[in-house]
Amino acid sequence: SQSARMATIIAACPTLRRPMRPPLLLQLSVFQLAAYMLKRKAFPAPGDWRREVLLTPDGGEVGLDWYRGDGGKGKGNGGSGAGKLMTAIAGLAPDAPILCVMHTLTGTADDFVELAGEATLQGFRTVACLRRGHLGTPLKTARFNLLGSVADLEVQLASIQRSYPMAPLFGYGESAGTGLGVRYCGETRDQCAFKALICVCPGYDTTEGGAFSRFEP
Repeated sequence: SQSARMATIIAACPTLRRPMRPPLLLQLSVFQLAAYMLKRKAFPAPGDWRREVLLTPDGGEVGLDWYRGDGGKGKGNGGSGAGKLMTAIAGLAPDAPILCVMHTLTGTADDFVELAGEATLQGFRTVACLRRGHLGTPLKTARFNLLGSVADLEVQLASIQRSYPMAPLFGYGESAGTGLGVRYCGETRDQCAFKALICVCPGYDTTEGGAFSRFEP
C-alpha cells in the first residue's frame, strides 16, 4: 500500500520511476564498488569549504563546512562547468533551501563534493555537519559518540538557522549519518527543523550481531 503523500512525491520525481540500467561491465555491485574506488583514487575531487567551528555546552567542538565550490574541477566539464557552478553559488538567495549533510562513520565534507555540486545547481546551499572528532583536531572533552549526538546536531542546526533564518532546512544522512538524522527527527517530533530527511544506505541494526559484527576485531 502507498500513502497519498508518497504517491505525490513519486509522481513529482521522474527519476524515481526510471529503471536503473548500468553499463554491461557494471551489472554486479562488486564491480560498481571497484569502479567507484578507482574513480575516487584516479580523479579526487577536493572541494572548497568554509569551516565554522561551534562550541557545545560541555566545551566540545563540532563543525559546519559550508560548500563554496569544487576547487575548479567544474564537475568534470572544465572551465565552463566550474563557471556554471560558481554562478549558481553566487546566485543563492538568503532564503535558498539548505541541505544539511550528516556524514558517514569516518566521513568528511570532501566525501560529498559531487552531491554538493548537484545540489547547488538545483538551488540548494550545502553544509556538512561535522561530528566531534571529525574536525582534524584533538577532542576537547571526553564525551564522544561514534554515530553522532542529537544534542550536538541541535547546536549545529541552531547556528545554521541564525545565519539563514528564512531558509528551509533539509536533512541528508548517509550510512551512519542516517541514524543521527532519524533519531533527531524522532526525538524532536513537531520541533524538528527539517522539512524532509533523506536517508541513503541506512544502517538498520547497529547492535551486537548487527552491522558491526562483520568487522574484524
